[in-house]
Amino acid sequence: MENNRKIISKNNINVQVFLVRSLIGKLNKKVKVLKALGLNKIGDKKVHFLNESIKGMLNETINMILLSEVM
Repeated sequence: MENNRKIISKNNINVQVFLVRSLIGKLNKKVKVLKALGLNKIGDKKVHFLNESIKGMLNETINMILLSEVM
């Protein structure tokens, strides 16, 4: 999770978001945020440009995702 925080602190980069935890039993708010990011089930991956709105969404669901920087 610490690596996720370092990546979120950067600006104007592309990040790959990987869903590693299930949506079952999670708060409805977190489920909606993950679906807005395009992550519906475990193992889904999406690439997003890291701006302020995406940063807020990633911070909301930081414990359920893994981030990696895409060149």
